[in-house]
Amino acid sequence: MNIGRKWRLLLVFILCNVLIFSFKYPLPHVTSPEGKEIWVGGTIPDEHAYFGWAQIYAETGNTYLPLEDIGPPKLQHVDFYLGDTGSSSIFASVKVSDPGSEKELRSKERNVTIFVYDGNDNGISSMLVSIMNEHQTVIMNGQTSLNGTYTFVNVPPGKYQVTVPLMTRSLKLLFATDYPQLNYPIEISAHLDQFTSNGADISIHVDHYINKDLEGVDIYKGFNIENKEPEGATNSNGDFLLHVDDTDSMYHVTAYKENEGYKPPPGSGIIEMDGDLVLVNHWPPGYCYLLIPFWLMNSIILISFYLLGLASLAIYILAMRLYNKDVAYYSTLLFMSTSLGLVILFNRGLADYASMTFALLGIMLFIESYEVDNPLFQRWAIGIAGGLSLGFAVTMRYSTLVVVLGPMAFVLLTMLHRSGYFGGEGGMDIKSFISKLRSSFMRSLPFIIALVLIGVMLAQYNSEHYGGALNSGYQTDRHVDDSGGNITVDEPDDSMFGSYFNPSAKGLSNFFTRVMPQLLFVLPTLFLAPLALLTDLKRRRTGLMLFWTLPVVIIYMQLRWVGRVPIEDMRYYLPLLPPTAILAGYAFSRGMRSGQQTNGNGLKDRTHDENEPDDGHLPTGLDKKLMTISLLLILLLGFTMAQYGMHWQLNRRELGMMFRPPPHTILFAAGGYILYYFTLGRNRLDKWRNKKPEEVPAK
Repeated sequence: MNIGRKWRLLLVFILCNVLIFSFKYPLPHVTSPEGKEIWVGGTIPDEHAYFGWAQIYAETGNTYLPLEDIGPPKLQHVDFYLGDTGSSSIFASVKVSDPGSEKELRSKERNVTIFVYDGNDNGISSMLVSIMNEHQTVIMNGQTSLNGTYTFVNVPPGKYQVTVPLMTRSLKLLFATDYPQLNYPIEISAHLDQFTSNGADISIHVDHYINKDLEGVDIYKGFNIENKEPEGATNSNGDFLLHVDDTDSMYHVTAYKENEGYKPPPGSGIIEMDGDLVLVNHWPPGYCYLLIPFWLMNSIILISFYLLGLASLAIYILAMRLYNKDVAYYSTLLFMSTSLGLVILFNRGLADYASMTFALLGIMLFIESYEVDNPLFQRWAIGIAGGLSLGFAVTMRYSTLVVVLGPMAFVLLTMLHRSGYFGGEGGMDIKSFISKLRSSFMRSLPFIIALVLIGVMLAQYNSEHYGGALNSGYQTDRHVDDSGGNITVDEPDDSMFGSYFNPSAKGLSNFFTRVMPQLLFVLPTLFLAPLALLTDLKRRRTGLMLFWTLPVVIIYMQLRWVGRVPIEDMRYYLPLLPPTAILAGYAFSRGMRSGQQTNGNGLKDRTHDENEPDDGHLPTGLDKKLMTISLLLILLLGFTMAQYGMHWQLNRRELGMMFRPPPHTILFAAGGYILYYFTLGRNRLDKWRNKKPEEVPAK
């Protein structure tokens, strides 16, 4: 590539970043009531989800969050009267209706049972009990039965205090039947263990409303705990033995569990792990880990710069390896300036661009290790890096795994080609095929080993979190939904397979009526690529591009909900950008070839691979001008639609959920497509007409 082209690519790279940075990315510095910084950012809930889980991973070192760690620090009290004997002592406990085997998580009316008992755990009958609301107004009264219990039926969601009047004072206990943001309370109970020579030992037990036997809860005597040291903390069974000095006394015990103030990030699920319910990430964890160093270095703003640079370098090297420098130049130009990529780059909290980037990098490294005769160690190092990169992409978005079909097709076509299937003396030879199979396997082995290694780790993660190696967060028992700031928990209707593989006439109708019109503006390379496929149909690299592209289209074209949110939903088609950009770059390079010399055998090009197919057509000056104008219009379409897309992201509430491309973008798109297909289509038709009769393909 000449110096001028390098500067042009650098200029476009700079312009892309200037455009992205010209829109202020929402990255508010939010603090919790406890003064803790909360990682948030972006314009859509998905971004808050990735930032939220990145913070949980970074600060806890775990890939899940127990329900008892959600919300602010948890405080609970229990009162009791210690008499001179067990029978003269009075204790009380509150039990909100057991969630049961299904562990009901929603706030609703619940039955609340009060148990009043003595130091021997015998129920005390005829004790008055009452429930007061947050305004200290009594809303319910009752009297304990012979076994010392009284049940209040259908207590509305809220926070309450139970009062048990004694001779001079009352026992007071707190409880709740409302759990905003999944902030379930802890429960504390006290029982007389034994009298001692200098007082008594009281057995304290602490449960979380959902997860029982809560470990590590600090136990204090009295109300004011700010300037006190705890008496100790509960053990793994949720128990602590508290010593008190005096009898014939009222005691107040406080249980305090320190929390980091996490709230459930959007896109979370609830699963059972080791008998407890925990919160897990709805999506694979890879992108969250990528976000962590950028956030810790206070450089989230630079993640788009990093990803665009890495992806542009990868696509240039891949296109140059498979085609030539001309194709690499045009492919990189189209890749960088496509509006869909720029809009998703702006959304730094989304995993899609990063997943596409590392998948592209993985395929580029695979081709480099497979095709180039480097020293063995270097080839293995490049192949392993390629497998790790593609595997990392899958840990960001599961569906990225389908792009591995591209390299598989490339290897298969290579074996068939080199063993004589596509021509040669004697046709295909079985021994030759087996030999090529062995050779291809050995060249692919480092890539396969690294990819399988990541696959095993991801399968283990899925098994631990979702109950099966091929399961995902879409199959968690319950999904957390954040609508208008209100956390709700829903049970999924179907599995991941059912959600993503559900072909129907409505799905196809949605694809052609809602998705395709948007892709025409935000992913033009998809509509420029088919002509390159026809020109280069029988090549191994075409098989790579075709099987890189088709699986993604097949998966998402059947989903009826894709496209309801304009532009943003098109991110599911982002994996199509690299292969279609390369194909479109190949078409543009053939339409604007320079420095050609012709001889009796057809076209030769000093920048052209000697193995390139020769259609015998020399582009005219008019052809080059028309293709140049088409390319400029496509580039303008990319930048203007990117500007529109980012503006829509920031003003979606005012603009509404409608796709309304600006009028000038319609002109850019129409002009670019028409000139492209007119010029290249006419050239292909001329080539077919000028063939000798025996060269015309048989019907």
